[in-house]
Amino acid sequence: MHCILIKSTLRRMIEKLETRIKIFLACLLAGIFLLSCGHKIRVPKKPPNILVLLVDTFRADSLIDYGYFRNTNPFLSKFGKKGVRFARAYSHSSHTKISVASIFTGLIPPVHKVRFAAFPHKENKEKILSDVLSSDFYTIAEVLEREGYITAAFVTNPHLRSFLGFSQGFNEYKYYSYDKVNAEKVNTEVINWLKGHPVQPFFIYIHYMDVHSPYNPPDEYRYLYSEKKGLHPIKKDGPWESNISEEQIEYTKAMYDAQINYWDDCFREFIKKMEEEEWLKNTLIIILGDHGEEFYDHGGFGHGFTLYEEELRVPLYVIFEDYIPANQVRTDPVQFVDIFPTICYFAKVDIKKYNLQENNLFSPHPKKGNPEQIIYAETCLGEVPNSVQTERYKLIYNSQSNYFEFYDLIKDPKESNNIYKENNSIIEKLKIELIQILALDKLGPKTQKKELDAETIKKLKSLGYIK
Repeated sequence: MHCILIKSTLRRMIEKLETRIKIFLACLLAGIFLLSCGHKIRVPKKPPNILVLLVDTFRADSLIDYGYFRNTNPFLSKFGKKGVRFARAYSHSSHTKISVASIFTGLIPPVHKVRFAAFPHKENKEKILSDVLSSDFYTIAEVLEREGYITAAFVTNPHLRSFLGFSQGFNEYKYYSYDKVNAEKVNTEVINWLKGHPVQPFFIYIHYMDVHSPYNPPDEYRYLYSEKKGLHPIKKDGPWESNISEEQIEYTKAMYDAQINYWDDCFREFIKKMEEEEWLKNTLIIILGDHGEEFYDHGGFGHGFTLYEEELRVPLYVIFEDYIPANQVRTDPVQFVDIFPTICYFAKVDIKKYNLQENNLFSPHPKKGNPEQIIYAETCLGEVPNSVQTERYKLIYNSQSNYFEFYDLIKDPKESNNIYKENNSIIEKLKIELIQILALDKLGPKTQKKELDAETIKKLKSLGYIK
């Protein structure tokens, strides 16, 4: 019996390695993984603890560190100065399920193929299906667990339920209903878990929903940025097709900002408790969002429908005291697939053993002659657009309408002027990049799907993902 289990495990490892090799080589050919600008850093002698905190729907320019006029994140701003803040960090999607799959696997969407979160069965409309994260890919939790880490996740987003494949590699995977468990309660769960488990080395992933719509901050935060009464925040994802006042837009944004303040206060208390227990010693901390949020920037609200800056650009802080320089700001563009190898780098994981791409957030400057970094993104709602961008330019393609958009992000950071035209050399190069990246969809396993249970459907309806 033991021999059978060992052979089965070895066969699965070999299959995963074969899949990784094919994908890795194809990605190199497509030119999608480039070196990031870096700073001199040190790696600890013993494996560090790793703490990843993801705030769902965390729009970068809603934080004072990213140029916002309100100080929505006073503690995060102060704490972030202990490490490196990435001014231009990009998600691979404006949708949670797609972007988190990229964080967990280090792969872009055409490769991991986790795209659709909720869609009806062709033959039975009563059934709602959802894509599953394939077991053919190594997740960061799997790799770290194999390397001797104790792994735990605390999630509040129904898109990330265990049966959808996101629990792979976690010794403990706890899901909480977002409307019953807020950031304060989630943090208490993490603290209690740490008290009952060996704490070194640990890998903990926390996924907060406190900033996500329906923009209902706790009572003590409700009038933090608006004293108006009788108004209700907009609760919609996608285009807004009727009249709307500036007052309504601003009120919606005020409620969103208040929720950031609430999370920031909870984060302060969490860090205080972690420091009291000395759990942050030799700990790599990564704080980020999974995607942003639109507030009528391009005629709509929410997320998941477009690939403009307000939905793709997210906050990203990396703190590792004594090993990463403090008070650093990086302005070069980075992307989610760089996070997996960054964690492996500090954990001293031999990434060649798992056939992972090597370029992490702190890789050295590109050598002369290397191509410019290409960042890819896609989403699953609306016209399901794809995009590729460099440090300066972005090309968006809507396949359903066969429509291109092209923006100069330096001259037009708000992407208000589509300057697409045929026979432009920059555009043609980006088109080639896009074609090569989309061709990766032919590699790896086919998309797996599972039927959603009644509870998950109810939660997704309340969040606006199912109409």
